[in-house]
Amino acid sequence: MQNTLNAIIGFTKIAQREIKDESYSYYLSKISDSSNLLLNIVNYILDISKI
Repeated sequence: MQNTLNAIIGFTKIAQREIKDESYSYYLSKISDSSNLLLNIVNYILDISKI
């Protein structure tokens, strides 16, 4: 799960650097924000499961 999210985050960062169209930029920022939040949730759940 973490590897998949890291891949999404990485490809989104590459796309944000390469694509300068504002309509795409809006959606890419939403993808980036959402995937980072989801990764934080997954990491939190994994931390709790260690306890």
